[in-house]
Amino acid sequence: MLSVPVRRSCRPTAGLAVSASQLRPPPIRSPAPSGDQGPRRNFSPQQRPGSQAPAKTLREAADQLRGLWQRIKPQQVKKDPVTGICLAPNTPGQLGKPVQLLTNHLSISQYPAAAHRYRINITLKPSATSAPPSASKSKPSAAGIPLEVRQQLLAAVAQQQAWVSDSWQYDPASNRLFSLQELAVGSVEAEAGQGRKGGASTYLVGMTQEAKAAGQPTMLGSTSDPDTLQQLSMVFKASLQAELLLKGAVETARAMLLPAGSTSSAGTPRPAGSSAGRMGSSSREGGRGGGRSPGRGGGGPSQGGVLQWWQGFRFGIKHGQQACLVQLDVTTGAVLPAGPLADLVTAAAGAPSPAALCKEKRLLAAAEADVKGAKVSLSHRRDARAKVWGLDARTPQQFKFKLQDGGKETTVADYFKATYPTMRFSHLHDWPCVMVSQTGAAVPLEVCSIAQPQPRRTLTDRQTADLIKLAALPPDRRRSALMQLVKQTLSNWRLPLLQAWGVAISPDLLRVRPIVVCIVDRRSQPV
Repeated sequence: MLSVPVRRSCRPTAGLAVSASQLRPPPIRSPAPSGDQGPRRNFSPQQRPGSQAPAKTLREAADQLRGLWQRIKPQQVKKDPVTGICLAPNTPGQLGKPVQLLTNHLSISQYPAAAHRYRINITLKPSATSAPPSASKSKPSAAGIPLEVRQQLLAAVAQQQAWVSDSWQYDPASNRLFSLQELAVGSVEAEAGQGRKGGASTYLVGMTQEAKAAGQPTMLGSTSDPDTLQQLSMVFKASLQAELLLKGAVETARAMLLPAGSTSSAGTPRPAGSSAGRMGSSSREGGRGGGRSPGRGGGGPSQGGVLQWWQGFRFGIKHGQQACLVQLDVTTGAVLPAGPLADLVTAAAGAPSPAALCKEKRLLAAAEADVKGAKVSLSHRRDARAKVWGLDARTPQQFKFKLQDGGKETTVADYFKATYPTMRFSHLHDWPCVMVSQTGAAVPLEVCSIAQPQPRRTLTDRQTADLIKLAALPPDRRRSALMQLVKQTLSNWRLPLLQAWGVAISPDLLRVRPIVVCIVDRRSQPV
């Protein structure tokens, strides 16, 4: 038996300590001398008599460890080629109780037709007067070109070459174009975007063919093909964009948030402090959140709020063992509504007017927390957009900067009056400035506005808590919301783009029959 010394301490429980030498196997027994039939005991110098474990007990423990390792050692399993997640075996076990579950997946019964794939190369055409760019400063194809400009260029090329509508889709992630019809390869000139002087820039759009279509629809056996999954995901996302963005929906990375009046919502309960309806304003405690004082957020009474809770759904394409699946789930997100930026910052801070933000830093910080990072339209420049980097308490008459040409110091108010004499400004003396760059560029608040609702990802602690309360739905209400979404908002997947590409999705949720294994607890009772 092992000799286990016990260490006493002032605590009620005592610790047990076992030295490493006591767990070593016994030394090899040397053969007994001739004529000596008695027992022979050999001990290690580090061991004491009476502390050696029997060899039989150690052999049994080693056998148990080997058997345990045979049961838990990693097996050769199939993995998802995209995510790397282990897949279920083809022949699941038969032990246990079979049950029936309803999942938030929908099966795809018909896949898109095989399409031609083209690689897109977009470069800015140099003008005749400008010098050619050096090799060190030249950018790779399509790098640095905004997505909106690339989409405008492809739409212009499609109009020039008379491409069939809804027969091609562009994937900006891989910079590839999928088309049901064979297109002409080569470079085409197209114009898009607004230049600094109001004119459009000319680009060269080049197309090289990667693969030709096989002429047959994609079958179930190729659901793990990355090109098939990419094409299916692209067509599915484009069909949702064409159907919902025109109705005022807001798109995030993998979700669609629907405005008030949409039939996709199940009517989640509103938390205390928010307005009734599906577009209630978020409650905020003035500051950035995290504290307990009313000025810092977290525990005081509500002083304002401009964000709105919009309900929608998350979507994705996954492939199973036999077919691809559409994964849907209801979600809730924070949205910054459209309107003049002056009205939004006033509502966010709970102030009577934007002029109060220049007098109290607490109100200025509260307004900045809701609008920082938003994309605003500038009324003094046509089709110009800028990112809000923050708010400055100085008015345009107080904010000074140096001009780039001669280094002369001027104010924001004087610069706008001299550069845009036809515009009329009313609050250059009492409203704060909006920072539109990290280098310190500022514009008056009255020239900024938000044209379309925008999703908000950075929330305070209180806003995050309210969002979790709204998003938490019981299973029965979540199922009702999903079925209402598929039948009414998505018209049972009878979307024009899906039909043009030959994609058919089942309107019913997928049912699976898993097996519940009987688990025995310590008292040998089945769970």
